[in-house]
Amino acid sequence: MFVCKEPIGCASKRRIWGAAPEQIAGFSRLQNAWKFATFELDPHVVRRQRERGISRADIRYVLFHGRLLEFQQNALYRRARIMSRLPAGRILHVIVEWGHDTHRVITAMDPASRPWQWNEDYTQRLHWCVKNHLDDD
Repeated sequence: MFVCKEPIGCASKRRIWGAAPEQIAGFSRLQNAWKFATFELDPHVVRRQRERGISRADIRYVLFHGRLLEFQQNALYRRARIMSRLPAGRILHVIVEWGHDTHRVITAMDPASRPWQWNEDYTQRLHWCVKNHLDDD
């Protein structure tokens, strides 16, 4: 069992991210609008794509077919964590950020690489910790 060494920081992140019912309900309209948008790829996601064997086509599939898991908004931008099972069976999470003039993919990951953070079907985050903040008891 993993134990968080920074429970206050973990709880703080939990309060920032969430998905209200109205955000989830409006997400399909947003996905339709994205079909005409150009997405920048953050240098971080480009690096992670190579490391994790994730293609641009995989990312596009998640953006247009995925479901909203988490949402964050401030005065400058909105961010969403989107999840989808690819046709080949692999589950991916993609974090995308959009503002007034930009659409940017921040990162993409296989949630199975961090099983301590997610429930069994990778749809609900259990911990906000990163592995180096956890101990294995």
